[in-house]
Amino acid sequence: MRHIKYIPNIMLSCLIAFGCVGCSGAEISQSEQNNLLEQNEELKAQLDKYLDKYNTTLEQYNQLLVENATLKEALDEYQEATIPTKVVGGFSATVRDVMPDYCLDFTTPQVAIVTCFQDGPFTIFIGEERAKGLTIGETYYFEFKETEIGRLTEKEFNNGWADPKKVIEQYGVPIETIRLAKEDELGLESLKVRFEISR
Repeated sequence: MRHIKYIPNIMLSCLIAFGCVGCSGAEISQSEQNNLLEQNEELKAQLDKYLDKYNTTLEQYNQLLVENATLKEALDEYQEATIPTKVVGGFSATVRDVMPDYCLDFTTPQVAIVTCFQDGPFTIFIGEERAKGLTIGETYYFEFKETEIGRLTEKEFNNGWADPKKVIEQYGVPIETIRLAKEDELGLESLKVRFEISR
């Protein structure tokens, strides 16, 4: 934009120069004068074209500035209304089955089918080694790796606890450790997944 704004001045200077030459008709022939006048008209037409292009570009530039300001305002409002969040904690679930993932491997058990207290089944990818250590029917405590998941609305964050299935499927938070569940981690106390502010 800095260079574009000089184009009208440059073209105007050219027009003045040709105009001055055209005025000294005493020293040149009529045909030469006519030729200069034609060139002068061509330059005027080019100048008009450049001015139109300049004005169009300027309008587009100003429009982009407005759009950028609008987007920045929307982003600022979003950041003010949302909270940077991480997932911590874990949950207790009973292992119902261990099976292959059927995507990369059709035979090696790497996925656990589990159920939380009074809830339906869902799957957790745990890998071959950890799958070998699980016993079907036992209840284990699955500890999430502390993971930042982006920004949540105030309503979502203030919910206080997170659904393990949603944390795994929607946010892709991995399981860090698996151990047998303790007495105080069963039943209503089995869900200990929570949101915290990410610093």
